[in-house]
Amino acid sequence: MNYQPDKLYQGIILKKVIYRETSIICNILTPQDGKITLLAKGVRQSKNPAFGLLQILAELEFSTHRKKDSEWHILKTCELKQTYENASFQTTAILQAGAELFDQMIIPVPEATTYYILLKNYLSYTHNFDNNSIALFWRLLLRVFELNGITLDLMHCVSCGKETSLFNGYHLQKQGFICPQCENDAFPLMIEKITTEEKDLLNILPAIGIKLDSIAISPQAAKQITRILMSHLNLHFNDHFNLKSLKLI
Repeated sequence: MNYQPDKLYQGIILKKVIYRETSIICNILTPQDGKITLLAKGVRQSKNPAFGLLQILAELEFSTHRKKDSEWHILKTCELKQTYENASFQTTAILQAGAELFDQMIIPVPEATTYYILLKNYLSYTHNFDNNSIALFWRLLLRVFELNGITLDLMHCVSCGKETSLFNGYHLQKQGFICPQCENDAFPLMIEKITTEEKDLLNILPAIGIKLDSIAISPQAAKQITRILMSHLNLHFNDHFNLKSLKLI
């Protein structure tokens, strides 16, 4: 027999592309096998039982089969469990940024359940917010940093090591925040400057989820903090990540 036994999955769609006239290829994060590639034949036909179900940010329960010599899973049955799209265009973009992030990550199968729970919690929590949802993306990045051993220290100067919250910027070469004294000796082009508002947001970042209703985040601060956090990620992964959804924020 050329096919492996059917397998039942739970998963969240991270990416989808049109394949030929009636089919779709999806990247799906599952807690069992990490990320899998799913070929859904004929699902763009209105008579197909899975028509309209395979959307980015959808959580599914589905069964597949695949050939023994192929990494591609072929969809057999599909049931929609939850969709995380939001009425707010900006919040949906931030939700999709989380999906893009996980799609572009290398997720070892033994850690798949941890990442799956992290993404599901992020989508569930962020889905309920129309304002300041970018802060929840920042918090997601902090958790990803921890899982990959690149924790961003928000309490110490990356240069002198002294405990402080009085950061003036992020040092691109040393990959951390720098105090005013050490900044004087740093090459200016190596520093991503931050404003007072951005300092205050960074100070509360680890617990920012419980403060979303009481803070205001300016568009400038949203872009700069996002740029710094994404720089921290890319500096450790050789510019691997390009999240198109962030351009809509």
